[in-house]
Amino acid sequence: MIKQMFVAWVCFLTLPLWAASNGATELTLEEAVSLAVEQSPLSQRIEAEREVSRSAFFTILSTVLPQINLFTGFTRTGPHTDMIIDIPDEPPIPTEEFSIDQYQVGFNLNQVLFDGPALLQITRLGAVEDIADLSFRASNAELAMNVKQIYFNLIVVNNNVLVAEAAVEQSEEQLEIAQELLRLGVITRPDLLRVQVALTQQRVELIDARRALENGLRNLGNLLSIREPVAIDTVLAFPDTLAPLPSLDSLINLALERNPSYRISNIALENQRSAELSARLQRLPTLTGSFTYGYAAPFLFSNLDEWAENDFYNFGIQMNIPIFEGTRWRGQLQESTAQRRIAENDLEIVRINLIEQMQAAHSDLEATHETLLLIPSLLQAAQEEFRLTQEQFRLGVISSFELLQSQVALREAQLQSVAIITNYYLAEAQIQMILGDW
Repeated sequence: MIKQMFVAWVCFLTLPLWAASNGATELTLEEAVSLAVEQSPLSQRIEAEREVSRSAFFTILSTVLPQINLFTGFTRTGPHTDMIIDIPDEPPIPTEEFSIDQYQVGFNLNQVLFDGPALLQITRLGAVEDIADLSFRASNAELAMNVKQIYFNLIVVNNNVLVAEAAVEQSEEQLEIAQELLRLGVITRPDLLRVQVALTQQRVELIDARRALENGLRNLGNLLSIREPVAIDTVLAFPDTLAPLPSLDSLINLALERNPSYRISNIALENQRSAELSARLQRLPTLTGSFTYGYAAPFLFSNLDEWAENDFYNFGIQMNIPIFEGTRWRGQLQESTAQRRIAENDLEIVRINLIEQMQAAHSDLEATHETLLLIPSLLQAAQEEFRLTQEQFRLGVISSFELLQSQVALREAQLQSVAIITNYYLAEAQIQMILGDW
């Protein structure tokens, strides 16, 4: 426990909070992920894609629901001419012309009573909703992972700024010491110039680091649809190194249960199996019922008696038995069988890729977990070595070259420490994304 507290204390001292410009919205990692999932343009597109997938539910359901149509119309035929034959052996005498009018109004109902392929598709309605939800979950998990990568990269960039600022301050002090040592004749002018060049390079690195931090924060704000300046909480908590890591086998089993892409592939395979069976069921007869009721007469009705005298209805049941439809059915059956085999292969490919992804993420987690305990000794040794080297340079015992080497080693140790911690959190985030979480 004491060792753990010491490790956390050392790392906390190396990661002070970065103060953003006034008026900036400071975001924690959890807040940034939540905003991305709730309001970013990408999340809105993900939600729209989910609704598009769900729309297939109504298309499938419509195949077994009754179809009801209202109809009305008016027709006129003619003109016709009446012929009256009054005189034998004489041409008929034409009379006045007339037309025949017909008014119609009513409704028609059609209902599928039995259709094997359509009924089979109804059993897969739940799969439509599942695919839509799983795709939504996978897309949001990927979006959250993207936000986490940007966020932890900003922590690294912010640490680069802090380290660069400290290096510039140290080099300015070293330059003053070098100028005094040159005046006393302890060092040569090349030693002084070496310190001056190093100071200039560090100032350039500081400018670049600040610009990278500013651009990164702006990009994060754009991703989250935040127009005002944003800042992040850069206090990086030290991971709990005492808790045991989950085993690789348990993570793989969990991924095979929860990974959205793998579950979608499973559902896709079941859908293709249903499609293959549906193609076979097309050889079964289909049964359809219909009912029509309405009014038809040469005149519009004005009371119920007229309706009752001119109404009509039709009721029928039709059975269609496929006997020969060319080669269409054979082609559909062959295609559905091939599509089922493709779905089986796709499922296996997704399973292999999923296992490889989890193995890589778990390997990264193990590697960074082992290196976490090296951070305290790494920082302590680098800081002590730089302190001693700085004191030796002040006394004129060593050259500026050795001093600058020690300073570079300290900066690399500080940067490496932050990189180890952020890589550990990113490995955890990668496992979360594989499981469909965020």
